[in-house]
Amino acid sequence: MTQPAHASPIGTVGADKTGEVSRAATLAALTLASAAETWTTSGVSLTLTDLTGTLSASSDQASWALTVYMAAFAVSIALSDRLSLKYGNRHFLTALSLSYAVASVGCALSTDLSTFLLFRAIAGFAGGAFLVRAFVFFTQQYEATVRPTPLVGYAIAYFFVGRFLSPVVCGWLADVASWRFLFGIPTILMLTAAWLFDRYGANHWAKEDSRKPLDSIGIGLLILGAICLQPL
Repeated sequence: MTQPAHASPIGTVGADKTGEVSRAATLAALTLASAAETWTTSGVSLTLTDLTGTLSASSDQASWALTVYMAAFAVSIALSDRLSLKYGNRHFLTALSLSYAVASVGCALSTDLSTFLLFRAIAGFAGGAFLVRAFVFFTQQYEATVRPTPLVGYAIAYFFVGRFLSPVVCGWLADVASWRFLFGIPTILMLTAAWLFDRYGANHWAKEDSRKPLDSIGIGLLILGAICLQPL
């Protein structure tokens, strides 16, 4: 995908109008992505009992939906900075948003536990970077004196959608229809975020950002360690 001419690296608080549009769109995308990730986590935790029956799994087996997700989530947090520097925030966050949307659809269409857990692992890795990259964005794009206003707006949207609205809507969907429908909202939000990241995002948010060699061995050991820590 070709980056549009006006999507040049976002400036700081004193940036021109083009930089302000790019910064506002990136903040909106980070808000949508973070809210969608929290929505799914809350929804799956709430409907875990429904999952056991539909996927023919025991309660212990169904709990892996949370364990696998959190393990992949933790690995993603640890790798997010290096991967964003190597590939650029625009490409990195766009790819993660699309991956999360695809994984959400995969979870909704899963007919067995193994397939569901595979897509949950993909979603966990894709979703782990949004919250931490959001705080990096605030640090690098807003001076301390003006940072509280956008941060409060981000927090309100994040908690309202992910922590308040999600349990209410997901519980209602599980009762009147199916738990599978809870993945519809995050899919839409993530696709919207992917479009915003790709259309307006900048590869680097600070002048000191530069590409660094990727520690492939360290990444492999980190993933292996996370797998070994999972209960049998």
